[in-house]
Amino acid sequence: MLSDFMDHVVARGAEALLPHNLSDTWLELIYRASARFLRHLAQAPRTEEASPLDLFEDLDGSIFLAAITEILQSRYDYPAYFQIEALPEEVLFESIACYAMYAALEDIFRKHGLVYPHPDADTLLEPQVLREIESETPRLSQLLHEIFSGSGEGES
Repeated sequence: MLSDFMDHVVARGAEALLPHNLSDTWLELIYRASARFLRHLAQAPRTEEASPLDLFEDLDGSIFLAAITEILQSRYDYPAYFQIEALPEEVLFESIACYAMYAALEDIFRKHGLVYPHPDADTLLEPQVLREIESETPRLSQLLHEIFSGSGEGES
């Protein structure tokens, strides 16, 4: 399945990896990895010894990492042999968090019809844009809290 994702989605570039451009099948896999990351973020303090990459060791996580790696390569014009682990921890963590949030937003949009401004490849990894979206949409904040605080309401 990972090779299908690489061949049919990643090969088309960063635009194809924007959550709103993913098919339901691919979004579901990315959303599950995103939800795991966001729940962990909401429930556990970040520690020096834990890497955000530790949460992505299954198929969902591998697909998520393939997507975020391609997006980072495109955004920062990294070479094809770029290794995601080479990024500074803050950049990696923030990039993963932004992509995970947009995957969650797209999942909420598809399941609850809550409209949000879709990112492009330039705004996808900008946390300020996400903060603005959340502040302008109180219902969104409520749904995100319900989903990622562990209450389970609104989960996939």
